[in-house]
Amino acid sequence: MHPIKTRESNFVYRGPTPEIADLPCRMEGIDTFCVFELSDEDRQLVAAGGVLRLGIHGVRPILPVSVAFVAPGGPFARVLEPCRVCCRAAEDPVHLAGPDTHAFRCSVAGEAK
Repeated sequence: MHPIKTRESNFVYRGPTPEIADLPCRMEGIDTFCVFELSDEDRQLVAAGGVLRLGIHGVRPILPVSVAFVAPGGPFARVLEPCRVCCRAAEDPVHLAGPDTHAFRCSVAGEAK
């Protein structure tokens, strides 16, 4: 599962290093929403009764969170554009895993498309 930029994305939390992907999200007042796309392996796990684990790291007290599945169209549709770092297609495997992961460095914080 990995975060994706959507039509509603209007902010990007920058990953601290190139190995840690940026997090495109939607800021609505004090609330923040992110959309994640399931891999084929994730879908197989869900179909087999797998569960979703939410990790909250480094924040005490724990902030309220929510998790929901949404339809993949409309405001939640993936925005496809080339990576501004390497100019490769967003679907290129270099963006999904490994030491050169930088799939989500295709947006400037505060810039919405």
